[in-house]
Amino acid sequence: MSFAKQALPGLLLPASALLLAAVSCGGSALEPAPVTVTTIPTVVAAACDSNAETSSVYVVGLPNLQRTELELALDAKDLTVVSFSCNKLTLLKRCKASGNYTFRGARPKQSVLYLETAEQIRAALPLGAEELVNGFQSKAASKHKLDLGLAIVGEQLSPSSSFTQTELQGECAGATHVVVGATRGAFALATSEANTPRTVEQIFEAGISNAAPQAGGTLSGCNSAADGSIRPPQDCQAVLGLELAKIGAGLGKLEVDATFGVLYDDDACEDPRDCVARCDKNEGKACRMLGISEILGKDMDVSIPQGLRHLLRSCDLGDSRGCSALSGMLFFADRYAEAIPFAEKACAISNDPDGCFNLGLMTETSDPALAKKAYKRACDAEVKLACKKVQEMD
Repeated sequence: MSFAKQALPGLLLPASALLLAAVSCGGSALEPAPVTVTTIPTVVAAACDSNAETSSVYVVGLPNLQRTELELALDAKDLTVVSFSCNKLTLLKRCKASGNYTFRGARPKQSVLYLETAEQIRAALPLGAEELVNGFQSKAASKHKLDLGLAIVGEQLSPSSSFTQTELQGECAGATHVVVGATRGAFALATSEANTPRTVEQIFEAGISNAAPQAGGTLSGCNSAADGSIRPPQDCQAVLGLELAKIGAGLGKLEVDATFGVLYDDDACEDPRDCVARCDKNEGKACRMLGISEILGKDMDVSIPQGLRHLLRSCDLGDSRGCSALSGMLFFADRYAEAIPFAEKACAISNDPDGCFNLGLMTETSDPALAKKAYKRACDAEVKLACKKVQEMD
């Protein structure tokens, strides 16, 4: 996960890099955590785009109540769904996406961020920025800066990074993104004189003494964090940043035709858990087998939207049979315009017999030359009906 890289490209270390450094450094979890200090330049151009496929953003500027609601949602069953527009994030409490987060823990990694102007605050911390700016303006006039101290101990990750509207469950009006990653730990915000460097410890102490409105967790609570832990320590569970995946329109609602089951039943997973593990490693064949298993309900609950997403992923990874199965689902729904590109890809990659034959059927009227070529390829793969079609077109 790499929160805030959208707002300040190149200025903030990705959380994944911070975690890697925490894992790779020697010593025990009680040793002083390595510290990264970032000073924001005078001129910062915000580059948040809520229409991007993924967005990463700090949430430490949000009011405490809103962050608490986020933390509770992330620790509950299912994946968290939100409405997001760069400077506003709304938790949709009654909307969920299927799946469960997995926490990947590491020893504490500390980071300090200095913000010297209202523009820098808005760019780095767009969520809740105006309240922070309002409280900072008088201090800024007397040459003060806003200090953000972070202690990062791990990240929550979702099993998938792409979702469609058909996969959402509940009251989901206005939903735009699914939370696919969350960095956890502790943080404190405090002001100090502009030219005075501060350690993370000093920022946390200043936040406590000044009753900082934005703070979460404690440094002492983070000391027990360890590599490979499955949950963050007590008093070190604050949400620091989110990675959000934009919800796509997807392929819409599709039903399973009985013929699809006949053609692709043998492509289902023998061991669904193995398919999941291999698909997570971007193995196209495994994603295709997982998708077909989900569509047909083979040794798992039926989930057609999720199955379609896995078929699309397998096709993107170059698995011709996955392209074929996806074209088949669309073909049997009479959605030829959408099915043809997938059938063409399946037929071109490896002469997939079902993909080639379906391509022939779909283009026989509109493009006889393409159809005949597709039938010939299916015939070469010993599809008897395709051979008969070739004879009829000669």
